[in-house]
Amino acid sequence: MSIITAASPRDTAKALFDILNERARQIHAEGWTPEHDDEHDKGEMAMAAAAYAWIAADTDDARAAPLGSRLSGHAPALWPWDRKWWKPKSPRYDLVRAGALILAEIERLDRAEKREAEAAETAGDIIVAEWAADYHAVALMDAPHCPNCAAPHLLTVRDECFGTRNCSTCGVVWRVPPAAPTHADLDRMRDAAEQSLAGHDAAKGRS
Repeated sequence: MSIITAASPRDTAKALFDILNERARQIHAEGWTPEHDDEHDKGEMAMAAAAYAWIAADTDDARAAPLGSRLSGHAPALWPWDRKWWKPKSPRYDLVRAGALILAEIERLDRAEKREAEAAETAGDIIVAEWAADYHAVALMDAPHCPNCAAPHLLTVRDECFGTRNCSTCGVVWRVPPAAPTHADLDRMRDAAEQSLAGHDAAKGRS
């Protein structure tokens, strides 16, 4: 279903074109660039858009009255900037300016969200990098050292399979003797031997 229902495509296109054209005018003629807009991070552009949309509800008679309308020389209370920047004209043009200011505020919010996401990603990368550096440093401290150049050597799958070390610094290959059995290994071997003897005695008794 088309989003354009009540209005004709031509009318909608003209309204959108006028808002985009006003946004371009604000950037190039007024100097309200994205960098400038990013400084107004307290909702000022949204308030300015609301002020122009609010004043657009005035009737032509009220606008023409010298003192009796909202155009009596005072900007609305929610107008965020100096009085000299308050320049209402016709209801339609004020709504166009309101639309352009809304667009500028949406773009500012999108940029702010993107910067926050990039900052969070960068912070995450830094944390991972620091963790990896710390892990690598600890691994190097515990790693075996080359008997030729004394460079630390991190174990690889090949090392585990062949029981050798290939120094990435000097290229020397050396064989690592099997590790001495631990107390736990000796306890397991003793238990296995006792179970084997018990089974042998039981079998001999039955024969």
